[in-house]
Amino acid sequence: MDIHLDMINWLGVIAAAISSILIGGIWYAPPIMGRAWMKETGFVEEEAADPKFAILTSFIANFIFAIGLSLVITLAGIQSGNWFAGAHIGFFVAILLVGAGTWQNYAFENKSFKHFAIHSGNQIISMTLTGILLVLI
Repeated sequence: MDIHLDMINWLGVIAAAISSILIGGIWYAPPIMGRAWMKETGFVEEEAADPKFAILTSFIANFIFAIGLSLVITLAGIQSGNWFAGAHIGFFVAILLVGAGTWQNYAFENKSFKHFAIHSGNQIISMTLTGILLVLI
């Protein structure tokens, strides 16, 4: 099967990339997972990087991910409007590909499962919503 740029839902990709930034901002806020994440990493707010660069980098990564997921959705033959199927694709890609693919890094870096779970929770929510947006927009 040939892959063409017109197979990508560009408006959905942009919406998904923006939504992932918003989800991350909420997820890593101190009342949700921010304090636990800082404790796991030893990170303190005074050491924070320039948020503009971090947000831009995250947007680019989320944009690229959404392009890939858009292609997966198209190649899987998921129909526009089938938000449930989009959610399933995003959820399972987050767990089976992204989660399993990065878990080994945490093991080699001697990071805790809690640290992995904090990041994975953000990814699962974000990628599930990405799947939904790509079939609804």
